Amino acid sequence: LLTSYSKYKKYCTQYEIDEYRRNMTNALAHDLKSPLTAIYGYAENLRNNVHSEKKDYYADAVLENVQYMNEIITNTLDLAKLEISDKGLKREKVDISVLAEELYSKYRPQAESRDISFKISGKAVVSADRKMMAQAVENLISNAVKYTSDGGEIKICVNAESFVISNTTDKVIDAEKVNKPFEKADASRSNRSGSGIGLSIVRNIMMLHKFGFETKAENNTFTAKITF
Repeated sequence: LLTSYSKYKKYCTQYEIDEYRRNMTNALAHDLKSPLTAIYGYAENLRNNVHSEKKDYYADAVLENVQYMNEIITNTLDLAKLEISDKGLKREKVDISVLAEELYSKYRPQAESRDISFKISGKAVVSADRKMMAQAVENLISNAVKYTSDGGEIKICVNAESFVISNTTDKVIDAEKVNKPFEKADASRSNRSGSGIGLSIVRNIMMLHKFGFETKAENNTFTAKITF
């Protein structure tokens, strides 16, 4: 009986892994199909010299779609690496608030152009892999800037126990759904604002560190919390 139960659990686990991979493959193919279709159309216009006055526009659109596809593939590879093991984890003392300030500076011009305010409070030094933690925090900041409504605000609160980032938004967000690979902040699969994989990468990085990670959405505010 124990042997049969053990085999059953093994088969269930394998089925879940296979199902997860099938869903990821289907979602990846879906998200790559749209930019590929756009690239084909723009390239065909360039080759046939259609609306020659729009040549620069077509070229820019091709580059934009290629960049978007590259982001999806890079993030997918990153997620795959994180799902293997934690053998590459190199812990050191990381000032999480200073790290957040440095990373936000990359997005400050974009935020300010949309009149988004930013505030960070508190300090904490944690034992973590600096490169992985930077990737996680940047994903959270990038996500916040991307989905904050114009004129809204982003807040980061740090202490010895947690890192919390919140942003105001005018979108209806399913906080549980967006933690899954290729799920997006809104229901539209045609939404090109991101690949929808960022929060999955954050969650996996936190799992490797044995840190907690949770998200919630209420009162037009999306919040992501890392617990050390």
